[in-house]
Amino acid sequence: MNVSNYLIVLKILHISLCSGLLIFFVFIQWGLGSNFIDANIPMEISYIIIGLTFFGAFFLAPFIFQKICNQGKPETAPATLFKIYQGGFIVQMAIMEACGLLCLIFYFITQWMPLLFMALLTLFFMIYRRPSKMDMEKKVFKTAQQKSYLNANNNFL
Repeated sequence: MNVSNYLIVLKILHISLCSGLLIFFVFIQWGLGSNFIDANIPMEISYIIIGLTFFGAFFLAPFIFQKICNQGKPETAPATLFKIYQGGFIVQMAIMEACGLLCLIFYFITQWMPLLFMALLTLFFMIYRRPSKMDMEKKVFKTAQQKSYLNANNNFL
């Protein structure tokens, strides 16, 4: 399998995770219509959700992604490096999607617009963090030999 095939798989995963958040919003909005859940949730909880989402989506997820990507050593095989990148990318997207879903759920309960804004901001950040060859080169493929495998588009499995 070559780099292009790996990137296609990652891009399909990326699109499915991003669309999951959007489909959830559309489905709940269409399904509930104006019949929102009437729950007496204190506004302080909404502030906590905004804070957790902001921290989780914009600081924790990239931090964990970088920690996972730093597991690659100079002697690591290219196929293993890609699997490290793929695992880190999936974990990062999953954390961001969970943050967006949490904001959407609480938006549908409280009808507080900043929660919807935060969910959309998380979605846009997820779309921005798409997988690319250049990102793999910066995060995982660090030595000249590893970069030559990546740029040559060789079959390395």
